[in-house]
Amino acid sequence: TSGMYDFDVVAPRLEFKTRKHRVSPDDFRLPDFYPDRFEVCGRAVITNSMNTLTHPTSRSVFVSSSSNQKFKEITASWSERSEFCFYVPPGEYVVEPILTRDDVANVLALAPAEIAITVVDQPLDGLLFSQFQAHVGGTIRCLPNEKCEGISIQLRPRRNSKHREETKTNSKGVFEFKNVLPGRYDISVIEEAWCWKTSVVEVDIKDADAEIEFVHEGYAFACVASHATDLTYRSSTNATGKLFLTKGSNRACLSDAGKYVLKPASCHRFEKAEYEYDT
Repeated sequence: TSGMYDFDVVAPRLEFKTRKHRVSPDDFRLPDFYPDRFEVCGRAVITNSMNTLTHPTSRSVFVSSSSNQKFKEITASWSERSEFCFYVPPGEYVVEPILTRDDVANVLALAPAEIAITVVDQPLDGLLFSQFQAHVGGTIRCLPNEKCEGISIQLRPRRNSKHREETKTNSKGVFEFKNVLPGRYDISVIEEAWCWKTSVVEVDIKDADAEIEFVHEGYAFACVASHATDLTYRSSTNATGKLFLTKGSNRACLSDAGKYVLKPASCHRFEKAEYEYDT
């Protein structure tokens, strides 16, 4: 029958607008149909989940366009399997994952922070957001003639001080921790016989790896003094210096390894006129 008809085209992963077309006995030809929107799909991979994390369906992705001013920003929810799909017309878009407050509070972060895509004339797959887990590594810079191998390094999260990880340096003084979740950590070098420029470094992991360095500055000297006194010293390598000891426990740093002769200089008389100490 002649007249104006609505034509709807249905095809997998494509969307068409309804087209109006007049049909008459003189013209049975149908118009050409072109897709108006194409499906874009992706997923998120979370390998180190925690019981307190949000259910996947509470998360979504945010889609915006810099090339199409008429495009209204949209959000698409995740499925139970952390997959998402949405339809957009041809153009350039930016897709960003949206996490809940609980996710952020429980140090979940996804990488990359956004994905730029270009939709031309077909559906698009393969968008992937992965849980960000950092590589935290570093080196120990030792004094000459010292080996930096086998020194213990400890990583402790500030929000859970009972949980600790430990590793040891290799023959080059290098250490690493893999798959570190975002958060604030204290990283400590565990070698009490040595003294360090700093023995604890605080790092705040957000969306990037971290590299740190521990600098070995000398050798720890510990003693208990019955009275306050000056203490002069001379090492087997002829290094000299003076320390001031307070009454009670004392800890200082000696620059060279080896044996030392220590002489208290005080109005108080000590058990010995000089003492020996070996680092």
